[in-house]
Amino acid sequence: WVKVSISGSADASVSVVGFKTTVDLGEDSTGRPSIKSGGCSCSIGSVDIKLHGDISLILNLFRSEIERKVKDMLPGKLCDTVKSEINDNAEGQLKNLQVTVPIVDKKFLLDYRLVSAPAFQSAYLETNHKGEITWTAKPTPPPFSPGPIPPLTSSNNMMYLWLSDYVAQSLLYAAQNNGFLRYNLTANDLPASERSFLNTTCSGIKCVGKLIPAVGLKYPNCTTELRMGSTTVPKVLVIPGTMGAQFAGEIAMYAVTPKGDKPYLLTLGVSAVFNASAAVSNQLIVGNISGSSFKVSVVKSAVGPLDSK
Repeated sequence: WVKVSISGSADASVSVVGFKTTVDLGEDSTGRPSIKSGGCSCSIGSVDIKLHGDISLILNLFRSEIERKVKDMLPGKLCDTVKSEINDNAEGQLKNLQVTVPIVDKKFLLDYRLVSAPAFQSAYLETNHKGEITWTAKPTPPPFSPGPIPPLTSSNNMMYLWLSDYVAQSLLYAAQNNGFLRYNLTANDLPASERSFLNTTCSGIKCVGKLIPAVGLKYPNCTTELRMGSTTVPKVLVIPGTMGAQFAGEIAMYAVTPKGDKPYLLTLGVSAVFNASAAVSNQLIVGNISGSSFKVSVVKSAVGPLDSK
């Protein structure tokens, strides 16, 4: 065999390139946004190739044919590259997009996955998200559904964000059904200057024993412990410009004797209704409580008859 070795190089330039591609945005089965190539077209105005090297004189005789072959091949290659970037790389990145996030010491899970494909309008992009909060250890959806989001009537601002009462209501449902809305209040939970309020005996009038004399008479020189909890799922109602909230719960009171015993005293039922308004001022959300009402009743007593008033 006779070994022949030649070498050379080529300079190539491409001019008047036209390129167009479309993408389709949607949602996948996990509620994450998806993307895929919807089409691609490419045009090449001209290709100029200059060959250098040992046999460049011969190869340049076929220069026009080589340029034509390259010109015909480039559009497909360029579109294949773009499609791969969209269908493989971009879609792969979206598959790793986080659509849930733990909140409140990781006890709750906020789910904001898509519930429909993103919709492109003439002046804006609209996306609809789940906005559901569940208990992290047991993410069970609530037994109710969100109401409809009002249609967008203006597109003058950069961004519009709609939040329905479903977000808050799903949080309250998860909190109620997993014992989160319960708390035991002891003297150690209060500032030192306020701890005497839970005493059954005091020189003034600012203590439990004065507010409920029967407690002070039966268990003098003790402190008390309040075991508080909601009895039903609190309700939140949001309408444009205002918000309402309803809460019902019970407060069970126990005496804490010097020996450490905790005899039961009584249970109070508490219900509350709040009305508030919210607005945006100087890029801050400000609120105002426009009305409230409280009702307290005696549910059970181990210290004798009590007047709810």
